[in-house]
Amino acid sequence: TTLTPGLLEVVRNNRNQGRKGIKAFEIARGYFSSKKPEAKDSDWPILSSLQRKPRHLTAKAYGETKRPRERTFLSGILDQPWTEKNWFNEQEIASFFHAKQVVNSLLGAFGTQNITWQKPEKMATELPFLHPGASCIVVADNITLGYLGEVHPKVAFNYDLDDVIPVMFELDLEAIFELLQNQKTNINANIAK
Repeated sequence: TTLTPGLLEVVRNNRNQGRKGIKAFEIARGYFSSKKPEAKDSDWPILSSLQRKPRHLTAKAYGETKRPRERTFLSGILDQPWTEKNWFNEQEIASFFHAKQVVNSLLGAFGTQNITWQKPEKMATELPFLHPGASCIVVADNITLGYLGEVHPKVAFNYDLDDVIPVMFELDLEAIFELLQNQKTNINANIAK
């Protein structure tokens, strides 16, 4: 359901080899139960994307109840430090704001507009692997695109990363494509007027 564990393993393996400050990115699919999300789950912004039909399924395949729902994610993790100390600069620690800058740049490259950064009401249960005081969900035009934040200290401890905690993000590419399609449709409608 998330690419987070794999990225945390990558950071741990790199640190064990003496490599610090890596920036790792991955595009892969997440798999979810084909059952409809429960009513209480449908209120969670992160799970709201599961209610939409995936782009890679035909109408017949989408109706099959045994087929898992797949979502394509773009995830990244920023290990510490953001920049090394050198003759001209002090060492800079990667923070929530660095991840926000990376995500903003990625979404800008897609042409995404109207991006907002929101704190979910159910942070502890919806994103338990992120620090509740340094994380958020990414929304544009009422479509949840993903989330970002510092890894929760307990999760970092379980991966032996508690000395300096990395920052990560995960974006739902299918939600981004849907958003871009909606924005393109709105632009074309305005031009037609």
